[in-house]
Amino acid sequence: MAIVRVEKELEELIPGFLKNKRKDLDNIHTALQANDFKELKRLGHKVSGSAGGYGFEVFGELANKLETLAASGRKTELEKIYKEMVNHLENVEIVFE
Repeated sequence: MAIVRVEKELEELIPGFLKNKRKDLDNIHTALQANDFKELKRLGHKVSGSAGGYGFEVFGELANKLETLAASGRKTELEKIYKEMVNHLENVEIVFE
């Protein structure tokens, strides 16, 4: 289980953030199934940009890898990163400071 430390001021925003990231993961899955590497790159960029601002650095790093790999079209590696992203979000423990 990963621990994410989030500023106390963001506590009310985290449920919405998590809901949006789950939607992003659904969209990533759809793009993977369609071999839409352009969309994967866009989604990876979007997620990596927003994750760090909420303290989800590891999730953002995974999204950055997704963005980078999308340019190469290496689907097997993209699927692996997607699974890591899902696992991270499902198993994260949030600590408000």
